[in-house]
Amino acid sequence: MIQAMSGGAGAFEELGLNFMTLVHGEQEFEYLRPVYAGDSLTGQGRISNVEKRPGKRGGEMTLVTMETEATDAGGKLVFFSRNTLISRRMA
Repeated sequence: MIQAMSGGAGAFEELGLNFMTLVHGEQEFEYLRPVYAGDSLTGQGRISNVEKRPGKRGGEMTLVTMETEATDAGGKLVFFSRNTLISRRMA
């Protein structure tokens, strides 16, 4: 997650979002095998979706969905995660 977010900060700026005002919405993980102490994993993150919605009290909300795939030293997929961040813009 940290790697995906640090790699995505510039992309948030390109979307016109202030990285410091993002709020964590939800997150899910899908594990394909157990992770053990000492495992070396590499994560590759990307922004998979950007959606704008009207805010309940005016303004606009932007939902940013990030996906991360983590592989082991042999290149096999270990887990997949999806994280939604929310940015609220005032009208």
